[in-house]
Amino acid sequence: MENYIVMARRYRPGNFEEIIGQPHIVTTLKSSLESGRLAQAYLFTGPRGVGKTTTARILAKAINCEQGLSSHPCGECSTCQAITQSRFPDVYEIDGASNRGVDDVRTIRENLLYTPAARERIYIIDEVHMLTKEAFNALLKTLEEPPPRIRFIFATTEPEKVPQTILSRCQRFDFRLLNENLIFQHLKSLAELDDIHINDQALMILSRRARGSVRDAISLLDQLSVFKHKNIDEKLTYEILGEIDQKVIMNLLELIADHQVKDTLDKVESLYNNGYQPEEIAQSLAENLYYLLKNFHSQEDCSKLAQKIGLDRISRYLNLMANFLNYKTKLSTKISLEMNITRMVRMVDTTSIKDLLLEINNPSGDFSPSTLKKKVNLTAKQTSNHTELWEEVVKSVKQKDRITGGYLNNSELIKLEEEILVVQLSNPGFQKLLSRSNNKQIVEKIAGEIWGKNLTIKFIAQPNSKPKHLTQFENDSNIKTVKNIFDAEIIDSPD
Repeated sequence: MENYIVMARRYRPGNFEEIIGQPHIVTTLKSSLESGRLAQAYLFTGPRGVGKTTTARILAKAINCEQGLSSHPCGECSTCQAITQSRFPDVYEIDGASNRGVDDVRTIRENLLYTPAARERIYIIDEVHMLTKEAFNALLKTLEEPPPRIRFIFATTEPEKVPQTILSRCQRFDFRLLNENLIFQHLKSLAELDDIHINDQALMILSRRARGSVRDAISLLDQLSVFKHKNIDEKLTYEILGEIDQKVIMNLLELIADHQVKDTLDKVESLYNNGYQPEEIAQSLAENLYYLLKNFHSQEDCSKLAQKIGLDRISRYLNLMANFLNYKTKLSTKISLEMNITRMVRMVDTTSIKDLLLEINNPSGDFSPSTLKKKVNLTAKQTSNHTELWEEVVKSVKQKDRITGGYLNNSELIKLEEEILVVQLSNPGFQKLLSRSNNKQIVEKIAGEIWGKNLTIKFIAQPNSKPKHLTQFENDSNIKTVKNIFDAEIIDSPD
């Protein structure tokens, strides 16, 4: 029986052009090769399955290709073929997890004494963050004074665990997770090459399930390839992968949105009976809620359900699932981030405490500008007494903003000079507070509506209005220190 080679190995990229989803890295490395300006050590970071080790191999081929240093290794010469098959003597691929001790690094250092047979000897150390502290210290001396024709390529999923002394001596490249559409297109081309009959809906399920990892996506397609002589659809895909059908989850969300408690719990019970665990149901709910969030304004069929639930409820539903999954397992960080960003976006819709208090104190809600203006005009017609008009201003300000209105308690209209109202305040501390633009604008706007013309208000303090105890309080050395530190203003003091 012929040994089967998995698709991830069969279709592994052999040159820079075949690497997908990492254009920023490919462009930089090709430019470095073309200019001959290569770093002594590279650090490739990023999630699993996005091409770190594959890129390291292609870079090794580009450096050692028999056709010469090139950004386009031939892939045909004996050196390129040997590197592809992991049997080239001057390219060492080392697993940092199982060769993590100081003795392993010492072995590497001893090998550095021998001249490489190829153009350069290259050490590819995967999961380098797993090395011990002593191993890193042993490696540091080599990186500080590297021998000629020796190059290191480190790969890691956790760069924060690599010592800063190592990081500072490496040229770093951050690999990204791939988006679903890019993975979908790649899987579609591989399915055609391998003669796998699979529809687009099933491929999109695989693309979402891979969560940005190309290797995971190819492995999932490989898993389904045993049915290559059948027409693989979304139903078969869900069955083989053991995932909950998206239609079932969307139906469950519709029941939740309609507040159908019994039907919702019956649906969850049926999922239990089909062998799904609570964590799987919660994860599927979270992923489909995220899908609704992304397609809220799209032309997809799911957008109708999304509109029905609404952004606020989708965000709250996601939060509930996140709390459950964070307790049991761990929610996808991508979903978690975008969920919190959505909550930030929606915060503009949150009612402030001030508005809630106003609504409680004015249950009729009769304090809108239009209603207020209607009342104002009636008052202006009924009386020409400026004092009564000012009292109406104070009353209206309190309805609109209780805090600002409180500053006007016991205030007195002194005079009206053309377009200027002069108002005397009972507490000198309120003069500075009411002079702030937002507070002053509220009062001036309402006064203008009541008088029927644009007015400017000048606030003055009542002469000799400071009580004796307030003067003593202000002269206290500790109070002066606090005032200077916080640039504060004394409004009142205890008797």
